[in-house]
Amino acid sequence: MFGQQIQVVLRMYETSIQKSLRSVGTGFRRPIAIEAYSLLLALSALGVALGLAQQGSGGSFPVLVVAALSFVAWMAEKQSVRLTTNLEMSVSVMPVLFAAVVYGPHAAMAVGAAALASEFVAPYERWLIWTSTRI
Repeated sequence: MFGQQIQVVLRMYETSIQKSLRSVGTGFRRPIAIEAYSLLLALSALGVALGLAQQGSGGSFPVLVVAALSFVAWMAEKQSVRLTTNLEMSVSVMPVLFAAVVYGPHAAMAVGAAALASEFVAPYERWLIWTSTRI
């Protein structure tokens, strides 16, 4: 009750500038920064992939092997290993690392993105950020 009285008194002495500043953010959606960040990460990952392709450093990409590794990584995403009391790691990193070492970065990017295919649910920005940082 006392807090409400203070708010009423403060609103009585509010200047027109303060009123206009208070109403500025009402028409905008707040998550626009998260959407912009996810777009920036996705474009960065795409830029790295295109840059590697431009240089010819993408490695080999045997489709059947990458598909098999993607399936293994997708299944392994549901499993995790507790390293310490505060640190837990997904097992799906192993097929991604194997693809990176044996077949190169493009294969690893494909396997890493496929591992997170089951997580493609709303909010989609979360999936895009997570996938972009993994690949």
